[in-house]
Amino acid sequence: MCEMMNGQDITIFIPTHNRHQYLQRIIDYYSFSKLEWPIIICDSTFHKFNGEFRQKNIKYLHYPMANYLTKMSEGISSVQTKYCVMCADDDFIVPQTINSCVSFLKKNKDYSSVQGKYISFIYTGGNHFKLTPSYIPNYKVDISSDNASERLLQQFNPYMHQFYSVHHIQTLRDCFNIALGSFENSCLIEIAVAMVASINGKHKILPNFYCAREIIAFSAGSTCDQMDIVATGKKYRTEYNNFLERITQYLVSKTDLDYNNARTCILYAIDVYLYKFMTGRQKQGWTTKLKTKIKKVLPENMYNHLKKVYNQMKAMVCNDTSITFDQYFDQFGSQSKEELRIIQSFIQKHDITHQT
Repeated sequence: MCEMMNGQDITIFIPTHNRHQYLQRIIDYYSFSKLEWPIIICDSTFHKFNGEFRQKNIKYLHYPMANYLTKMSEGISSVQTKYCVMCADDDFIVPQTINSCVSFLKKNKDYSSVQGKYISFIYTGGNHFKLTPSYIPNYKVDISSDNASERLLQQFNPYMHQFYSVHHIQTLRDCFNIALGSFENSCLIEIAVAMVASINGKHKILPNFYCAREIIAFSAGSTCDQMDIVATGKKYRTEYNNFLERITQYLVSKTDLDYNNARTCILYAIDVYLYKFMTGRQKQGWTTKLKTKIKKVLPENMYNHLKKVYNQMKAMVCNDTSITFDQYFDQFGSQSKEELRIIQSFIQKHDITHQT
């Protein structure tokens, strides 16, 4: 086991809204680990949290009923460490792997972000857990070019989110400042984090158990409109254009590209993402509808070109085979299984299924 980084290295940043029972659970989990790292809680619930803080390194920021971007922008601005990891209130990001991520970033200056591997879980009470390895095809992503434009394309081939990665704090500050007052769709914010991180540097996925994510019905990710609708629908036209404009300007500021070339690069990266998204939707029978939407908004030559890109990627994604939970954790050894046992104990202790 490697030595834990000191409190000046990284901050764990936990946003929450109307879910104080989840907040208490994740606070207890990190308190159990006795971390010295700063933990910042950014809460927009109307009523102030009245739960228990066992450690002095926890800072609670209350923004009653503030909108998401205002809360996040102001909260992130209070982070004083060089690195930061955002942790959803219903996730468990493993401290030991966070530590490994920070160590990796310190040794590899050309990388802007790093994370590990995920599982998803459903808990229905008692000893009833359903555990599923997550994002297995997405781990094939290779964001390692020395060129920012190429990294943007690598980011979406295949797409792997970076929202909960360990980041240089400036990446997160830049992203939420870009979004503030310009766009607020959750899907756009997630993609903005990935694009800003990829513009700033390379990305690494470590072969370590990183995070257990709870699958909750009606979570924000499952209820907001996704990229196919955002990129093509009239409802989001202004917001989507603002997103493209701000990301283009950011790419120009970080590279020697002129505006037109930067804009082309951003559009191409998003179009690749849309076709990757369409691949996933194909299994649900939505391909024809999505193709029709995309074809309406893209020039014919661009549509035909991206169709070829889609066909080239299709075989790689659709032929991926899943593995069992035991096979997944066997590659990490006993430490990951012990960490999961600890996570399960906190899930059972709080038993939120009987509180909601």
